[in-house]
Amino acid sequence: MSNELNPGDIVCFYEVINPEGNMAGMIVKESRERSLDNYVQWAQQTQLSLPPGHSFHRAMWVKIVDSKLETPFLPENIPFPISEDGSFVIHDNKYWMEHIFTIYDQEEE
Repeated sequence: MSNELNPGDIVCFYEVINPEGNMAGMIVKESRERSLDNYVQWAQQTQLSLPPGHSFHRAMWVKIVDSKLETPFLPENIPFPISEDGSFVIHDNKYWMEHIFTIYDQEEE
C-alpha cells in the first residue's frame, strides 16, 4: 500500500490461504470508488493470478475517513496498530475505516 492516504481513498484487504495453510494478504489502495460489480470483478481476476497453492479467502473494502466514526470498522489481522478509538495513524495523520463490503470464498458461505 502506498504510504500516502487521503480521506475518501478506498482500501482493499485481500486475503489468501497459502500452501502451508496460513493467511497471507496484500493491501491495495484505490483513489476512487467503483461499482460493486467492478470490485467483485477485480477480486475474481486477482484470484486467477494467484501463485500455485494459494486460494482466495476474502476481500474487504473500506473507505478511509479523517473524522471519528461512532462504530469504525476493525478488520482482523491488519498489519498496523489500531488505537482504542478505532483509529490508526500514518505520517502523523489519524484515520478511521468505514466498511464498504466484504466478499468471501464461495466455499465458506
